Order: sequence, then C-alpha cells, then structure tokens
Amino acid sequence: MSHEFLSHFPCARTQPALVLDLGCGDAIHQPICEHAGYEWVGVDHAAKGAPILADAHSLPFCDQAFDCVLTVAVFEHLRFPFVAIEELHRVLRPGGKLLGTVAFLEPLHGDSYYHHSHLGTLNTHRHGGFNVQCVAPFMHWSGLLALAQNGLYPRMPLPLASPLIAPLQWVHVLWWKVASRLRLTSPEKRLRNTTAAFAFIASR
Repeated sequence: MSHEFLSHFPCARTQPALVLDLGCGDAIHQPICEHAGYEWVGVDHAAKGAPILADAHSLPFCDQAFDCVLTVAVFEHLRFPFVAIEELHRVLRPGGKLLGTVAFLEPLHGDSYYHHSHLGTLNTHRHGGFNVQCVAPFMHWSGLLALAQNGLYPRMPLPLASPLIAPLQWVHVLWWKVASRLRLTSPEKRLRNTTAAFAFIASR
C-alpha cells in the first residue's frame, strides 16, 4: 500500500470494531489495521498465514459484521467479482468503508482473471451497491515498471529492474510532457492510462 493510500485508512470509530482483511496472505496488513484501532480478521482462500480460509464469493460471516473491509490486490484473482462485491456489501455495516487495490496493467500473475480499468473498478463497486468516493492510479507503480519486475525480469529486485527500463520511461514521460504542452493529452491521463494498478475507496 502506498503512503497516499494509507493516508485514507480510517481509524476505528467505536470499540470493538472489526476489519475484514480479504485476501490477507501472510497477514502483512495486520499491524496497520490494529494500529488504526480495529480487531483484525484475516481471510484467504489458501494462504498458510490466514487465520480463516474461505471463499470471497461466499463469506462465512453474518450480515453487517464489519466496520471496515480491506482488500489489496484481490479482485483480479476473483472468478466472479460481481458476486464478491455483493458479499462485501452484505458483511459491511452501513457507513463502513471499503478500501483496496486492483491490478490494471500488471502482467498475468497467479490466477489472474480480470484486471480492472478505472471504469471497470467503478462499475464493479456500483453494482455491489457501494458509494464510490475515489478510484485513483498508483503514481509510482507504472505498467512499464510492473512489466519489468513481474514480466520481463521476474523476481528481479526493483532496484535492479528499474534501471533497465529507465531510458524507455524517460522517453515516455518526455513525450507525454510534449503532448500535454500541445494540448493533445494531459498528465492525469498519462497516470490513468499507464498505471499498473488502481486504488479505490468506497462506503456502504
């Protein structure tokens, strides 16, 4: 999660307050959630570090059980995202927040089914009944960088992969600056069109 994304992470308003970390993996976000005042509930379909193994399409929780839901890099791995978003709406309390990220121009990784554009992200969440407050591209995680680290040079450390694409990245940014000066496009469109992933914030 980026610093910009973390700045929007809500603090618990009541005690006790529960946060659902859907696709929690090895529980790397547990400290963040607990620091914000939540009791952390981690769910994954296969990860060994997950305290609860479950399917995102049919969550084993009662209605309105959670005050907040966090789902980082999960929706691209769901076979039926429209079903999963309805489940998240069901288990989230009125006024609760849904925060997460979804892949866009990242290369195929794991069982990737649906990488989402900004419009796809907006459409999915609105289908689930959420009030979408923000869908934003990652400024420092471009599709080009993701392709280098996860596609062209898999598992290569980022400090090594970055210099390999630096000349192309430089030309890319330079051309978009020229195009912006000519009013052919804008810096905002560059970020939107070339990001590797989108972050989203929504409320029930």
